[in-house]
Amino acid sequence: MRQSSFPERAAWLLGLSVAYIATAKLGLALDPVGGFATLVWPPTGIALAALVRRGPGLWPAVAVGAAVANLTSGAPWPVALGIAAGNTLEALLGARLLSSIEGYTGPIVRVRYAVGLLLAALVAPLVSASLGVLSLRTGGVLTSARGVTVWTAWWLGDVLGALVVAPVLLNLGAGHPSAQPVRARALESIGLIAAVLASAALSFSGDPAAPLRRPHMIFPALIWAAIRFGTWVSSLMVLSISCVAITITARGTGPYVAGTTLHENLTALQGFMGTVALTSIFLAAANTERAAAQRALKRDEEALRAALGMRDEFLSIASHELRTPLAALSLQVAGLERALSKRNHGSEESQRELYRAGRAVAHVERLARIVDNLFDVSQITAGRLQLAREMVDLSDAVRAVASGLSEQAARAGCSVSLSAPAAVTGYWDRFRIEQVITNLLTNAFKYGSGRPVEVSVEATEAIARLRVRDHGGGVAPEAIERIFERFERFASGHHQKSLGVGLYIARQVIDAHAGVVRVEETSASGSTFLVELPRTAPSAS
Repeated sequence: MRQSSFPERAAWLLGLSVAYIATAKLGLALDPVGGFATLVWPPTGIALAALVRRGPGLWPAVAVGAAVANLTSGAPWPVALGIAAGNTLEALLGARLLSSIEGYTGPIVRVRYAVGLLLAALVAPLVSASLGVLSLRTGGVLTSARGVTVWTAWWLGDVLGALVVAPVLLNLGAGHPSAQPVRARALESIGLIAAVLASAALSFSGDPAAPLRRPHMIFPALIWAAIRFGTWVSSLMVLSISCVAITITARGTGPYVAGTTLHENLTALQGFMGTVALTSIFLAAANTERAAAQRALKRDEEALRAALGMRDEFLSIASHELRTPLAALSLQVAGLERALSKRNHGSEESQRELYRAGRAVAHVERLARIVDNLFDVSQITAGRLQLAREMVDLSDAVRAVASGLSEQAARAGCSVSLSAPAAVTGYWDRFRIEQVITNLLTNAFKYGSGRPVEVSVEATEAIARLRVRDHGGGVAPEAIERIFERFERFASGHHQKSLGVGLYIARQVIDAHAGVVRVEETSASGSTFLVELPRTAPSAS
């Protein structure tokens, strides 16, 4: 809280004292019990809001205002000072209770802040009512027979002052729950004001037996204000309804005119207005909190999308830049392996060198595949996967890929058996189809537990089918769909160190061809992956 200059602080002290005295005189004009306990006491809400928003240092203004208001209303000076002490302590305690809520800064824009306000409104008036009645009793102004009645009226009036008046001042500047200014909804604002005033006038005036003369008729307008306009407008509407209801009841009409005195009528009315105020406070706070949470979620989603975009862009650039040096390294390592193979003299040392060169070739090939996969993932994510369709023989593509992966199959301890007709042609992207076959076969080698891998190709007039079956441990039922997502893996152990993008790329490529790839069968004795491809390209729409 910023420090105020002396002129500013003096102005606040004077303004709070004047506001306290003026509203206190207004409340004391409405049939106070025992001369000083009234059911309409706006000063409690004004003092509570002032000490919360501007700090407890304004307490002298509350003390002076309360003392002057009671002295000018006929209280002996010791009684006036006792009442002023109770009112001052009430304001300090209420402000302390409300300000102690974690994160609270002023407006009632969270449900827990509304709970804090309710706690302050119920607890702090206990001090004021108790010291006030004690002062009246000690000064001889009040008899013991009326002590309970006066105390009840005092406490209820202060509670309503805190619940009806304080939110208007606390929520000042809180804004619209959707961050849209009220002036942007000028017509709706005018409609709301008209609805609130009309429903208040109808509910609290005229014959109580008439169909529309029911207090609950004000709730639709209050719900409208809370949901569409936020905490400040909602609390202002409650204050407006309270003013209209008190004015009409004081004139002797309305549904709450049932007693013989104004005090009895106001007791019934204020009980209802307490319910109205609490409903409005909690509904507006909950709606504002929900709107703030939605805005925060949107900001988080935007930040996440931006971060993911940066990640994908980085992967695209990094994988693209790595391709050139990797290609050169692959050529160099392959050349070294060939050179070692030519001058191999059959010695043990030569065999070890040749083995190390072979392992280096395998590692470089694996690294190249990882880089290619990362590049493909970035292209797919960015929506830049394009197909170069041509007439392709699927059987020939499977044979070419299986031959190229023969060394990898041997290292995995897997043999590959192929069952395919002479030709199964279709209008596909050969490079991408071979990429799918490669990913399915390397996946089978990885999880096939060193057992045979069976590949078959078959076709109908419209559909070509490719099946790759391994004899590993199978896929868990709950993972069947998940393994086709980015960076997902389904096996345990060292295999989880892989990127988990091979099957994701396979699905994206097959989807681009308007085909299907899925786990056709899985058990503890192995899994079968099925690819179905339409043999003709889909017509352009």
